[in-house]
Amino acid sequence: RLDRARGRGVHGFIVTGVDPSGWARQQALSIEQSDVYFTIGLHPWHVGALQDFDEVDRSIESLEVALHRMRCEKLVGLGEIGLDRAVSREASIVARQVRAMHAQLEIAKRLDHPVVLHIVRAHGLALEVLKTTGVPDAGGVVHSFTGSAEMAREYQALGLFISFSTGILRHATSRWVAAANAVAPDRLLVETDAPDQSPF
Repeated sequence: RLDRARGRGVHGFIVTGVDPSGWARQQALSIEQSDVYFTIGLHPWHVGALQDFDEVDRSIESLEVALHRMRCEKLVGLGEIGLDRAVSREASIVARQVRAMHAQLEIAKRLDHPVVLHIVRAHGLALEVLKTTGVPDAGGVVHSFTGSAEMAREYQALGLFISFSTGILRHATSRWVAAANAVAPDRLLVETDAPDQSPF
């Protein structure tokens, strides 16, 4: 698949992290492939499956250890991190996600790593967290964006890029079109989010 993408003009890949079980594989792939880079982080789905705040805190500690151990030019950011209320709106799960998002933003700010944000049906709350904790100077990206034009403007005001996945081709509603038009050209990114949202 990498060769096929290269043949179509893709000149680099970022493999984003979701949980500790995949971090070492991502690093290994980046070593094997010169044009593959990686990020590591605690995805909101992973955080939501943890039992309590103690488990969240232990996972954050593990992330810090891994960031130190894996430090290299191929490690280009922290993520995916964020909030996802599509899977569950249960208050305790959202609270764990918020705690993990705050903690990972603090780490990213300290290390000046850009962040890859996964935000689904939680843009208002995510913006509260970002405004409270702050965004690293290195910035970051809201990946596979599905929010409104106003939300897109608010993220950009925080210094973030906005990335649209191929989902916009399947659901090109007026809301999504307005959101895309609200993104400044120098802040606009596109992604495959493959294999989850592979192009059709």
